[in-house]
Amino acid sequence: MATNERLRGSLASAQLRTADVAERVGVDPKSVERWITKGRMPHRMHRVAVAKLLDADEAYIWPEILHAPATQSASVAELLAPGLAGSAKAGSATTSTVTAAATRAGGSDR
Repeated sequence: MATNERLRGSLASAQLRTADVAERVGVDPKSVERWITKGRMPHRMHRVAVAKLLDADEAYIWPEILHAPATQSASVAELLAPGLAGSAKAGSATTSTVTAAATRAGGSDR
């Protein structure tokens, strides 16, 4: 089990205790402890709230999100989506790619 030293350091820099973060984010203090000591990954809404609280980038605190399949699928969809405004033929291929990416990520294209 890996510890999350970036989260630990960010808390120390912000002069916050795990109980402070837990209260502000709306989770149990033991959850925050697990994020640090066991390297657990919080739900996205909690990651975003913690990053905002610490004035840090979510990917800095939890760099493993950059390699998560759902994150990569969303990135592919974001890169390809502007192509939807192109020709009908190119738009059709792009739509299929975005739909496939959303399906792999567990989402829907509608």
